Amino acid sequence: MGSACYFIVENNGYGLSTPSSEQYRCKSFADKGIGYGIQGVSVDGNNILEVYNTLNELLTDIRKKSTSNNF
Repeated sequence: MGSACYFIVENNGYGLSTPSSEQYRCKSFADKGIGYGIQGVSVDGNNILEVYNTLNELLTDIRKKSTSNNF
């Protein structure tokens, strides 16, 4: 059975002193996950309830999928 890997990325709006709006052409920073074949989700990190609820929903979904994929 495989194991899940979680990436949590904070977008502070800059990378190497260049505004993120000049670094990529995605509508959202979370859309960059598509290029890596992974799901990207955007959450307002200042809203602790949104962070908690979103992570809870994502982790519940991942756990369901991992238990149903017994090889």
